Amino acid sequence: MSSDPKKPRQTLTRERVLDEAWELIRAEGTDGLSMRALSQRLGVVPMALYRHVQDKDDLLDGLLDLLTARVPIPGPRVAPRSALERLARGIRDQVVDNPALVPALVLRPSLTPAAYRMGERALSAFVQLGLSVDDATRAWDAVSIYALGFGVFAAPRRVDGAFPGSLGGYAERATPSEDMLAAQTDLARTDWVTDTQFDHGLAALLDGLLPPRPSRDL
Repeated sequence: MSSDPKKPRQTLTRERVLDEAWELIRAEGTDGLSMRALSQRLGVVPMALYRHVQDKDDLLDGLLDLLTARVPIPGPRVAPRSALERLARGIRDQVVDNPALVPALVLRPSLTPAAYRMGERALSAFVQLGLSVDDATRAWDAVSIYALGFGVFAAPRRVDGAFPGSLGGYAERATPSEDMLAAQTDLARTDWVTDTQFDHGLAALLDGLLPPRPSRDL
């Protein structure tokens, strides 16, 4: 099925299948990913794919593992809170840079090997900061969901420079009568999916999850 008979056929591997699926989903979105479409891009019959991936679900799990593996894991010398901050930013950045995979990220549990490695580093950091393993697990769930959700909102802006869910039009028609409503209206007119806003929310979240720091006062 190769379009160029003179071109040597590459060995089909799981890595090559996932790499081509990555390019397909970035070009066509989740709806455009199918075993038939992928086999056509690879120049093989569809049945050849099943030697390397069980089905479309296995394919999506492999893509999520590739995405998660791109999040840098801080080394052991990085302070625990800094490690958590870096992991959270890494999750957000990968979601923002790969909006085509957002539906799969939102709808599928992230139970891949790379996700477990990331979770292990995060739990270790939380335990170092004074949490039990159970509380650390809940805390990491909260932080990772925050980073994922922020990335989902930020992704459309990275693509076309505009957030389709903006409240700007509504804000122009609003007639706020109190300071609080006025502040919300001003926020709606601005780009609120920013690094500054992410860091502010992450700091507040970590402060709420972690035990109070010991006072140095005598």
